[in-house]
Amino acid sequence: PDVLIGYKGFDSQMRCRSMQYEVGKTYTHDGAISLCTSGLHWCEYPLDVLSYYPPGESEYAVVEARGTSDQREQDSKRVSQSLTVKAKIDLAGLVKADAERQALNAATASQTGDAVAHSQAVDQLAGKLVALQIADSKELQAALRNAVLLNWSMLALGLVLGVAFAIR
Repeated sequence: PDVLIGYKGFDSQMRCRSMQYEVGKTYTHDGAISLCTSGLHWCEYPLDVLSYYPPGESEYAVVEARGTSDQREQDSKRVSQSLTVKAKIDLAGLVKADAERQALNAATASQTGDAVAHSQAVDQLAGKLVALQIADSKELQAALRNAVLLNWSMLALGLVLGVAFAIR
């Protein structure tokens, strides 16, 4: 796709590597892009931004990326030629967005009967939630609780669908 939606972290002043960002503006990198070296970096998965910008001292945003490299690392970090900062998102919003993404992945895996992919989606969400045990706000705790409940619901649905397909 020409445009990808993702998430970007910043310091508390909406800066990343000495570059100032603002909601509603588009930024373009001149020259070649290379993951972790040059270009405008962001993450496909909401909670991956926490590896680069820790909660409590950072700002986060939803971004649109254009001219994105196919390069990837161990997480969902990507590099693009152009980024548009669409809207700020708080920590609870990142958790909710990741839970929705994981639930969709789990549901898709369940519907296709892909038990391994479903299990991986569940494990990935559980790992992210464990990493967020630093949560002390009521809003974030509620988002985490909802994410876990949603994922368990999707797991139960997957098991029911799996049994239904097995019986056929």
